[in-house]
Parts: sequence; C-alpha cells; structure tokens
Amino acid sequence: MTSLQNVTYLASHPKVSSRLDKIDLIFTTEGISIKRSVLGELSWSTIDWIAADDREGLDKRVTATRVLLTGVFALALKKKTVLSYLIVAQADGDWIFAIPGLTKAELSAGINQLYPYAQIGQPEPETVAQSPADRLRELQSLLSDGLVTEAEFAERRDVLMKEL
Repeated sequence: MTSLQNVTYLASHPKVSSRLDKIDLIFTTEGISIKRSVLGELSWSTIDWIAADDREGLDKRVTATRVLLTGVFALALKKKTVLSYLIVAQADGDWIFAIPGLTKAELSAGINQLYPYAQIGQPEPETVAQSPADRLRELQSLLSDGLVTEAEFAERRDVLMKEL
C-alpha cells in the first residue's frame, strides 16, 4: 500500500475540525502525505500508532465528541457500502479517515506493510475484553468474508463454544 485515493477525513483531530472529502493519502518513508487538503504531512516520528477498523470498532474507540462528528456520516452510508477506517494516533489527538472500497482486513494488510519502515507502535490493545459470543460473531464474519476456511472456522468455533 503506497496510497489511498478519494478518502474522507472525518474531522476527528482538534487541529482540523472540518470534514474534508476526496483527499489522497500517500505513504512515504517520511510519513503520511495528505494531498488535496490543508492537512499537509504527518511525520512517522509524531505518530504513536496506526490501525484499521470497521464501523463497529470505530464506535467503540471514539469519544462522545467524535461520535457526534461521525454519527451523521455513518447514517448516510448504504448498508452494502464497503468502508473501513484508518486511525492515525498522535499524542494530541487521532486522525480518522473513511476509506471506501476496502474492508478492515484489506486495510489492515496494507498497514502491516508499513510497520517495518515507519517504526511506529502497534495500536493499544482494547481494555474491554470481548465476550466469547462477540468473538464467535467476529469469527463468523471472517468466514463470510472468506478470510478463514471452513476447517479453521470449525476449529476456532469449538474452542469458543467451550468458553460459553
């Protein structure tokens, strides 16, 4: 992954409080260059971590303020729209970008390619542990998306069912 086009910035960072449509993110050895906007560049040295998420995961991460900013946008989306979110965390706030056409898994795969040269941290683990039922729903989603085989699904499902 070297760039993402037609991205929407969701006005999540205190420095830029307005939504920006149709911008491009270009990943370089220096950082993330943001084209067609006033945002400029985010240097790797200032980025604490970077992650991909889906709507459900984003809702768990965001504060009440950010829910107000992104909630209306989320309601405007059609259910079948493939959309993921790129979260770039810095000490003074998070930058959240809506990425059309990529699933969370596809965006995560691209992000994983950045770690060797970006020298950034991995996302902080969520403090709320997922219940076995939630993990089972996530596993079902992976199967539906073709990211695990039937055999892998059955094996992991059996382990989760024992936890219920």
